[in-house]
Amino acid sequence: LFDKETRFYGGNAIVAGHLPLAVGMALADKMQGINRVTCCFFGDGAVAEGEFHEAMNLCALWELPVLWVCENNRYGMGTALEFSESETNIAKKAASYKIESASVDGMDVLAVMELAARFAEDVRSGKGPRFIEANTYRFRAHSMFDAELYREKSEVDDWKHRDPINFFYNYLKENDLANDEDVAAIEAAVEAEIDEAVEFAENGTWESPDELTRFVYSEEEPEDLYPFMSPDESTETVDMTYREAMRAGVRQAMQTDERVFLMGEDVGCYGGAFAVSMGLLEEFGPERIRDTPLAESVFTGAGIGASLVGMRPIVEVMTCNFSMLAADQILNNAATLLHMSGGQFNVPVVIRMSTGGGKQLAAQHSHTLEGWYAHIPGIKVITPATVEDARGMILAALEDP
Repeated sequence: LFDKETRFYGGNAIVAGHLPLAVGMALADKMQGINRVTCCFFGDGAVAEGEFHEAMNLCALWELPVLWVCENNRYGMGTALEFSESETNIAKKAASYKIESASVDGMDVLAVMELAARFAEDVRSGKGPRFIEANTYRFRAHSMFDAELYREKSEVDDWKHRDPINFFYNYLKENDLANDEDVAAIEAAVEAEIDEAVEFAENGTWESPDELTRFVYSEEEPEDLYPFMSPDESTETVDMTYREAMRAGVRQAMQTDERVFLMGEDVGCYGGAFAVSMGLLEEFGPERIRDTPLAESVFTGAGIGASLVGMRPIVEVMTCNFSMLAADQILNNAATLLHMSGGQFNVPVVIRMSTGGGKQLAAQHSHTLEGWYAHIPGIKVITPATVEDARGMILAALEDP
């Protein structure tokens, strides 16, 4: 369920896992001067996740062009909204982040269309993000194995009287915009399309085991962005610290490639927790050296999203143990999107973190977790050992698709 041609970035099985991606896509558009709207759909269940709140905050803070659409269908799997949320008005939650928000009758096609068109135009004209809560209902079970023991059949029947297709059809008939013959023709065409799709699927063949690992990593060649990395370029020796070498690599990348930007906790005004980015804010400005909230999931996901639409982000997670707060984004998005999209979407994001601090950093800041990440298909893990590595590997990572 991905289509690069129509800029459709797929479904996501991780509840709320795609909201940070939408933040990053909109950020990339804004940084590249592209005037378009990122539209992100999710259900009421996603509102309980931290990514919802992190995404709303960062989207509003950076005034990003996102149209958020929450399909409030009353149930997250089997839990009714009133059993999971102390405040069931979801539009009010978004509004608390200073995002203009509205609730709409999700069963009324025309009401949804009118609000969506108006809000999309607001976003497109630079007025910042907008939020729609479409109040609707899920008629069917969550899955084929769902016995629906959590609700009465009468409740479903009551809502079916307001089925949006019937609601819209009755409106068309009452206003002499369609008749029974028109609707029958549409339904016949749809049924034929579905029959054709089912036949295509049933006649298909299983993927060969030889293809199992295809698109786990990109099949494209790395870009040749940094020819000065050639060992015969210079014989001069320069004394520098490890952090200076890292900084030199980041600086060279940003000077060479406009797509490269750095974001993370305290990378700007503070100069980085370990002084790696010291001075880069003054050199490149706040658009490309971006301080973020202490919200690892959203800014890591935003880096992934920005990389999907043409940027080359460096996401700095202060220490590697903090990356566990972004594990869904790293393991379930960064590592899998190329494979899940059948090779349509590369994910050229570089996530940088310090590891094995040890000295005066105590038990919760001294982890060495690269072994964990090295076991995840779709991620490449590099651990620079020397100052040459520190400079060269950041550049090699940015060249890799």
